[in-house]
Amino acid sequence: MSTRMLRYCLVFALVLLVSVAGFGQMRSGKFGVGLAGTASLLQCDYSKTDMKYGGGISLSYSMTEYLGLRSTFLFDQMQFTNGITGEKFNTNVFSGNAYLSLDMMPNSSINPFVLAGVGRAYFDGKGLDGVTDLVGSSFDLHMIAGGGFDIFMNEFISATVMGEYVITGNDWYDGLKAGGASDSYARISLQFRYYFFDEGFVSQMLEALKERYRPKGKK
Repeated sequence: MSTRMLRYCLVFALVLLVSVAGFGQMRSGKFGVGLAGTASLLQCDYSKTDMKYGGGISLSYSMTEYLGLRSTFLFDQMQFTNGITGEKFNTNVFSGNAYLSLDMMPNSSINPFVLAGVGRAYFDGKGLDGVTDLVGSSFDLHMIAGGGFDIFMNEFISATVMGEYVITGNDWYDGLKAGGASDSYARISLQFRYYFFDEGFVSQMLEALKERYRPKGKK
């Protein structure tokens, strides 16, 4: 690599870093993709429940600075104990979820948000032996409410802590239909996302480069 080319690359990197520091974190048109780890706790007809872990994919798109679309595709696990027999069961849930979020501090490195959404899910319960089936494995519709906060390390990368309360449309997640209320569960997640630039960011970065190399006295 020539000295001139190396200098251009260094200048480009410097302008990029300076530009990053000056732009809002949840800018309109910004799109992020990443991974999520989850912990879920079932609320059902049995009093003894245990938190289990899962994970999946996390997506984020900023429609405006204060309003965003988020989505997750998750595999969650929940465990409970039959109070009569003492047998433990796992319920596995595969879900695709879409949320509308209100971003309260979109220009800050820490952005609190609240959200509401819906999810399409498939759940399946089995004993810990992997053979004993629970009644009611099927597709379901979820209603979701929650909130959390995004922590931006820089313009490219964020970590998100999110808590959700998931209202299911089915009372068979524990294999027992009792009472009139459906089962539900709480879910917390830790998400890491990488963000792609919107057109406005690229335009401003190129303008900054142009200004850097514009001869003095010219406009």
